Amino acid sequence: MHYHMDIPDHGTYVRVIVTGNITREFAGRYSVASKALADQHGLKRFLFDLRGARNVESTIQNYQYAYTDMPRFELDRLSRAAIIRDVDDHSHDFIELVARNAGYNVRIFVSEDTAIAWLQE
Repeated sequence: MHYHMDIPDHGTYVRVIVTGNITREFAGRYSVASKALADQHGLKRFLFDLRGARNVESTIQNYQYAYTDMPRFELDRLSRAAIIRDVDDHSHDFIELVARNAGYNVRIFVSEDTAIAWLQE
């Protein structure tokens, strides 16, 4: 489990590239770190590249992440988070559903260009 964060040259969002299996605890680490970087630069847009990284948590753990962890991390409900996944990887679908139901603006994409276009709307 590893992640790399940066702000692309145009400086409109934080990009987080994640490798390895994603657990609730690991997602919390890179969420807090990406929020800190975004806060430093006054950004509210995030691109999480999860291609090749599978969510291995249960539906209960995903639900708790959205309703317990995200508010505790003080993640801004006015921000946008685009998740890029592999075409055949549906392990992130439930976290998108519960995060959206919890009031967060999260969407899953399989095309990086489409995800970036949505972030820059």
